Amino acid sequence: IMLIVPLAVYFRQPDAAQIERFWSPLGKVVAVLFDLTVAASVWMLLPYASEPLQLLMVIFYSAAISGQVVATAESTGTIAFGVIAVFGSAALFFFQSETVYANSLAIFLLAFGALMIGTGLVLKHAIRTAITQRLRAEAMSADLADALAATHAERDARTRFIAAASHDLRQPLQAAMLFFR
Repeated sequence: IMLIVPLAVYFRQPDAAQIERFWSPLGKVVAVLFDLTVAASVWMLLPYASEPLQLLMVIFYSAAISGQVVATAESTGTIAFGVIAVFGSAALFFFQSETVYANSLAIFLLAFGALMIGTGLVLKHAIRTAITQRLRAEAMSADLADALAATHAERDARTRFIAAASHDLRQPLQAAMLFFR
C-alpha cells in the first residue's frame, strides 16, 4: 500500500481538489495503518529479538518515523500519532526490559520522538511560508510585468508624438527652403 498509493498519485497526476478530497485522507489512513503495524511489531518482535537486533529495530523505527515526518509534514496530527504509537510503544517496551541499554533506549526514543514532532511543526511552517512567499513573488512579478508594459506603451506614445511633432516642424522649414531657392 505504501508503494502503490504514491505511484498512483504520480501516474494519475490528480488536481488539487482531488488531492484534498481523496488522496490526502487516503495518505493519512495509510500512515496510521503503518504506524499501528510498526507499533504492534514492537510487542510481537522485540521480546524475541537479541539485543543487537533490538538496536537495529530502534534504528528502523527512527527511520520510519523520520520518513513519515517528511512525507506527512502538513499533517502534524498524523505525525504526533505515529510518534506516540511507535516511539511510545517502544519506550514502554524498553522501560520494562532488563537489558543493559533499555532505559537509555527508552529515553532516546522519547527525546527523538519529541524532536520529530518539533521537526514536523517547523517543516509545516517552512512549507507554508515558502508557498506564501512564492505566491507573493508571482503576484509581484505580474505587477512588474504590467508596469513594464505600461512603461513601454508610454515610451512608444512619446516616440510617436516626437516623430509627429518633428515632422510637423520640418514641413514649414522645407517649404520655406523651396520658396527661397
